[in-house]
Amino acid sequence: MIGFLVLILFIGILGYLYCVTRDASLIAAIGTVLVSIMAIWGEKIRHIFACPMLELRTLGFGTETRFGDGKPALFYHLELINKRTWAPARNVKILCKQIAKKLNNETRFKVEETNVPLQLTWSPMEFHQITPTVVKKDRLDLGYIVDKEFRLRTYAVPNNFRGFISAGQTLRISLEISADNFYSKEPQVYTITFEETNEVELQNIKNFVRVSKIE
Repeated sequence: MIGFLVLILFIGILGYLYCVTRDASLIAAIGTVLVSIMAIWGEKIRHIFACPMLELRTLGFGTETRFGDGKPALFYHLELINKRTWAPARNVKILCKQIAKKLNNETRFKVEETNVPLQLTWSPMEFHQITPTVVKKDRLDLGYIVDKEFRLRTYAVPNNFRGFISAGQTLRISLEISADNFYSKEPQVYTITFEETNEVELQNIKNFVRVSKIE
């Protein structure tokens, strides 16, 4: 669709110039230059105007639910927005590239070892494509609280997985949006702060957990 519109614009420009100048040789020269530009930089031009524009947003407080074994859990979600609905994003993945943690009374984060990027799960994980096409928006799991511990929600959980915190700790993660026709220019960084608390009721624990995006 975008390529067709560019072609129409291209023909329109040449037609207008011919009507103004009546100089066929000039129009031919300009046309040759424009064709050369498209041949050399066409892919970059198409990327600017025809690629999706994706952005992650947080979705409020946690949502109470239960796992299949009946254990209660509190899920936190992110929403992926495509601001260019005419350019669907294909095979989209949200990858966690870095994990860091600290105690809430500390000033520095300690970066945890992450051998490979971990893909966050789309929601609901059980019925959702792993790499969907996103036209308008889609929802994914950031993480969940179970047994008084916040854990990132990823498809793979390696043996040295460190994406979890308990009360009195803060988790900082760097996320990358990856698709066939889109890539994040910069990582999107989120902090999950779990305030110190003796609360045991799940519906009350959510008042002590904050998810925020670092702009």
